[in-house]
Amino acid sequence: MRIVISEEEITELKGGSVPSSVINQIEEEERKEVSPKKQKAMQKARDTKEREAKEKIVNAINLLRIESKKITCYSVAKTANVSYNTARKYESMINAQ
Repeated sequence: MRIVISEEEITELKGGSVPSSVINQIEEEERKEVSPKKQKAMQKARDTKEREAKEKIVNAINLLRIESKKITCYSVAKTANVSYNTARKYESMINAQ
């Protein structure tokens, strides 16, 4: 899990009762770079997840149309089993139906 800590918060932690080993670990994590290979893998995973969400939404829209139900972001999200925010992301596609 990655946590973002500002410079001010690190300074505050150093002055407190937090062990120096924890401070060192935080600073070490801050210096780490994401490798190009990992960046490519993360992009591929995002693209796959996005494609799957679009497919689910299109299928849900078609199902709602067949059942003659109202097509809204909420109904599409419930039918597609995706979050409401994901459905809102594709609201223009939903409204075009």
